[in-house]
Amino acid sequence: LDDPSEPIFLPTPAECLAAALSPQHDEVAVCYGKTLAILDIQTRAPKTTIELPSPASRMLYSEDGKLLATSGRSFSVWDVGSGEKKYDLATIHNHRPLPALDCKGVLAFDDDGCVLAVADGRHVGDNHRYLVKYSADGQELMKLREEAVVGWLTLSPDRSLLAVVKVRGADDPTRVELRDRKTYKLIQEIEAHWGNVLSV
Repeated sequence: LDDPSEPIFLPTPAECLAAALSPQHDEVAVCYGKTLAILDIQTRAPKTTIELPSPASRMLYSEDGKLLATSGRSFSVWDVGSGEKKYDLATIHNHRPLPALDCKGVLAFDDDGCVLAVADGRHVGDNHRYLVKYSADGQELMKLREEAVVGWLTLSPDRSLLAVVKVRGADDPTRVELRDRKTYKLIQEIEAHWGNVLSV
């Protein structure tokens, strides 16, 4: 990492499905199959190995590098040092009774270590997609923003901006709105393309 002209190769026993570099750049989390391995970048040796209930398609470190969020069929937060699961975020697949909010994706860790995620309303008549802050035990803490007829939400790396994918009718192109996360002031509107925008 100190010399980008000399890449570091970290082979995995099977196809790598997701990877995340720690903020300290001293380790990398890789998922292959249902196995999550935390590898020391210098020695290539696994520091922690975790068996997941299902493969992860995306992973994200907290800013201090102590927590790791995995996203796939389920959404979980893990203690990197011990390999222990801290909590699951509620989805229709893992929570009974069915939760009021169905987690759809982890976006970031906030400054206080709480997870910011996208979730869909599950009550009758609730067609909103929410930006949700979860508490340190994975319980819903607050709905920060709600949107109707939205394809996706995502945050800028510094979490100051919120990108909102607005779904229009079949004859109109989808647009992406860049908004201030706290004030929700519209900063810029981007005409995307015809059809659905699945990810930003």
